[in-house]
Amino acid sequence: MITNDFPSEVRYEEVAPPIYRNHCTPVSTGISHRFLLPLSSKRSTDRYAKILIIVAILLALSCVLLAIFTALLFAKLERVRGDLSDYSNTIADRKICFLCAQLNVSQFDPDGKAALKLLDVTLDDNGNDVCCASDARQTKSLFELVYKKQPKTTCLKGTANPETPCDSSLPSPTTTGMSAAHLIAGLQSMGNDADTAHIRNWRTDDVTTYLEGLQLIKDRLVIKDTGLYLVYSQIYFSKNVAATALRSAVLLKHSVYRYNVIYPNSGNQALMDSHGTMIFDPVTAHSALTSFTAAALHLVVGDQIYVTVSNMSLVSGDEKASFLGVVKFE
Repeated sequence: MITNDFPSEVRYEEVAPPIYRNHCTPVSTGISHRFLLPLSSKRSTDRYAKILIIVAILLALSCVLLAIFTALLFAKLERVRGDLSDYSNTIADRKICFLCAQLNVSQFDPDGKAALKLLDVTLDDNGNDVCCASDARQTKSLFELVYKKQPKTTCLKGTANPETPCDSSLPSPTTTGMSAAHLIAGLQSMGNDADTAHIRNWRTDDVTTYLEGLQLIKDRLVIKDTGLYLVYSQIYFSKNVAATALRSAVLLKHSVYRYNVIYPNSGNQALMDSHGTMIFDPVTAHSALTSFTAAALHLVVGDQIYVTVSNMSLVSGDEKASFLGVVKFE
């Protein structure tokens, strides 16, 4: 016998499987934030580390470049220091030198001889005496000797400027109507002794000189009136001989010429010649030779009188000892 045991009403809750819920742990998205936050911090740390590495590399490169620059700077400073040291040594060894023949030293001038003894005297490649100054005392003596060679400042009395300093020892210029001249040889330029040279720098400003009725043009006396003239000239040769030098001799020539376009030989005509032998003896320590020549000559307008010598380096620095004179006979 079948019985009907089914209930008359079945509810869903009784048939469906039970659903278990965890009411203590709510569903939330906060779990993803907890996992993402450490990842972002790591990336930032890596980025900062890279920046620090780059900065460190740049600092290292800067230090290397600075070290190289410093080394180069010190090397350059060492070169500059060496150059300055060489220059200072050069300055210390540098001397002021003149040929002794160019200095105004006479055998009869004790002050000049004393000043000359203070200088260092050596020989150049041509065997000429060279007077040098290497300190303040010697330089002072050398410049004093050179200054004596400079033309003296003259002053004409009655000048427009009364404040102009005058040398009362110099006489006022006078006019006598004569044609006469007496010139002394000033400082000469040293040339090649193998060639004949003209005596130049004739001085007319010394108290012992005279010039009237003639003209001095380019170291030549120009005749302005035709007539009979006395022409004379003297050249004084001198040289200090080193104690170690060998005994030797040289032939010297001293000539007086005139130039005019009317004469042959391109207008140059020899008037007088003087020859002499100068002996260099180390025993005497000084050698000298005086060459003098004179003659009465008929000169015409336009004649130019000049003097030549051989071995210009041997011409003495004593300007009073070398001269040229022309006097017209009335």
